[in-house]
Amino acid sequence: MWCARRKLRTFPLMGLRHAERIGEVAMKAKTILEYGSGGSTLWLAQIAPDASILSIESEKNWYDRVRAAYNAIATGGIAVGHVSQYYVPALSEWVDAAAVHAPFGMILIDGVHETRDPCLRGAFDLLNPGGTVFLHDAEEPDYQAGIDAFHEAGGLPCAYLGHDRTFGPARLWIGTKPC
Repeated sequence: MWCARRKLRTFPLMGLRHAERIGEVAMKAKTILEYGSGGSTLWLAQIAPDASILSIESEKNWYDRVRAAYNAIATGGIAVGHVSQYYVPALSEWVDAAAVHAPFGMILIDGVHETRDPCLRGAFDLLNPGGTVFLHDAEEPDYQAGIDAFHEAGGLPCAYLGHDRTFGPARLWIGTKPC
């Protein structure tokens, strides 16, 4: 199962190792912020049925498709987490839109590439103490400034979960806000 802009499935477009690590944290989190909706939104709602999930998306047609799929799952007798999905077309407003609902126990940054660095720069302030942030496809050099900003704000030494060959050279960066 996978998620792409033309097809919507109930599993994120990432390798199993990355999904397992994110899933371990998501199942314990009470509040989850997701930048970029899709299969990961539907998956998070199913694996974290007690969580409140905020998903921010910039593409209106995709937003509508994910919303319809979530509603179908939620009314189909499956226990799912509560998803509040926001359509925020201005990429520069993603962090501000999330800040209204902070803090979060987990943040997944897997949206539009132009938003990833600003979302990561704002992640530390949006996390609960002890919260975890994940940056998927972290191999891009453009994201290093956001990673550095997370460290400078006080984020604990972070880890990379290496390449997952399922979807090419993708890396998963993991950061934690100290308690």
